[in-house]
Amino acid sequence: MNKILLATGGVLQILLAAFHGSFPWLFNWQSDLSSVSNTNRAILYTANLWIILSLAAFAYISLIHWKDLQGTRLGQTLLFSMGLMWVVRAYADIAYFRIGVDGAWWRVALFAGLASCYWIPLLLGCKLVIRIYHPLQ
Repeated sequence: MNKILLATGGVLQILLAAFHGSFPWLFNWQSDLSSVSNTNRAILYTANLWIILSLAAFAYISLIHWKDLQGTRLGQTLLFSMGLMWVVRAYADIAYFRIGVDGAWWRVALFAGLASCYWIPLLLGCKLVIRIYHPLQ
C-alpha cells in the first residue's frame, strides 16, 4: 500500500509540474503581467520555475526511491516535509482564494490527498519516526 501511495503522489506531482509549466500560456502571463514591474514579473517566473523543479524532484524521489523514503531517517524527514508542503498548500488555497465563490474545494481535497500520500506511509511504514535523544546512548 505504501508503494502505491508514494507512486500516486509521484504521478500527481509530475502532472502538477506539467500544469505549472503551462501557466505562462494558460493564464496569458505576457499580457496580464505587462503592467507589473520587471522585478515582480521576474519573481513570478522564477518562483514558478522553482515550483516546477521541486515538484519534479519530489516526484522522482517518490517513484524511484520509495524504499529509502520509508527506511531511512532522511527519507522519513522527506516524507514529513512533502506532506507538510501539501498541507500548507491546501491552507493557502483556503486563505488566499475565494473558495466559496470560485468553488475550488476540489483543490483543497487534492492537496490534502497528496499530503496523505506521504503521511500515511510515514505513520504506517516507518519504525524510526520518533527517536528520543539520550546523552548516554
